[in-house]
Amino acid sequence: IITKIPRPNKSINYEKVVIKKISQSQKKFRIRKFYSILLHDCKNLQKSEIKKVLNIFRLLKKKNLTKYVGFSIYSTQDYKKIIRYFRPDILQVPGNIFDRTFLTKKFLNEIKKKKIKLHVRSIFLQGIILSDMRLINKKFKRWKNIFHSWEKFCQYHNSSKIEIATNFLFNYPLIDKIIVGFNNKNQFLEFLKIKKLNLKIPNFINKDKKSIEKLIKPYNWNLK
Repeated sequence: IITKIPRPNKSINYEKVVIKKISQSQKKFRIRKFYSILLHDCKNLQKSEIKKVLNIFRLLKKKNLTKYVGFSIYSTQDYKKIIRYFRPDILQVPGNIFDRTFLTKKFLNEIKKKKIKLHVRSIFLQGIILSDMRLINKKFKRWKNIFHSWEKFCQYHNSSKIEIATNFLFNYPLIDKIIVGFNNKNQFLEFLKIKKLNLKIPNFINKDKKSIEKLIKPYNWNLK
């Protein structure tokens, strides 16, 4: 089981808040030790915040409350800032057919050289990748050409979106784990039936498009 802790706040006793949260999670899951504890929000982390987090990580390991510690990040800038001070056990990053920010050969090789485990989340981009474009929210219409190309590709290969989107990540052997969310048992069972396809999946996004950041980063979805 992996759990996450909040970033430091000047108005709180950070150590006390974190230990309390971990204790509550232990009781909830009825466990003594977590597989990993990650910092949840790493956007624009300040040096002073990083130092506080590192102190907490050392304490959590000293108390034998977790096997691994690490960070859940959104950008390569977050990674560059963190790695200057600390080599995490785990990095949790977004990755999917539209967002390949962390899937470059250079980044993946660097992570492996540093012996950092890579966990990839948001593999369906909060469900948008699997959605029927006829029913999708109006704010995503500006990227209709991208979604249209994606749908045509799936139809041409006679495979479901969930099958191809998952296989896309199967093509990256340096990824240690992928994280998937489900609404119900049937979705979970459908996922377990996915088989590995021998399929080369193209990049559906033109890198020159400035608006792409608003698509691949969910925290930008409310921006105009």
